[in-house]
Amino acid sequence: MENLVVEFEARCELYAPHANSCTEVASRIRKLDLSTSQEASITSIIRLAVAETMYGMLCGIEGFASIGNTQGSYQLTDESGHILTGALDSLFFERVPELCGT
Repeated sequence: MENLVVEFEARCELYAPHANSCTEVASRIRKLDLSTSQEASITSIIRLAVAETMYGMLCGIEGFASIGNTQGSYQLTDESGHILTGALDSLFFERVPELCGT
């Protein structure tokens, strides 16, 4: 789970409008010349969009939602064979504040 949270933070950082980010999304946001308050708002929206997308993909992988109009049932295991199915989406939901409305 920790790797998913790290990936979430890395994705959010890629799209943030600060000078260190070199993605096209960040570049376009910088061109808007937003105020500090507006940048904070757009960053919050980006974090929510990334969180909802990752959560939706996790739900789809676990078989709780469809991906591309196809819903299947899968059994995910870790390297040791421990079953992870049914836990990833809820664990991610608990670890990412944007999904909890905070």
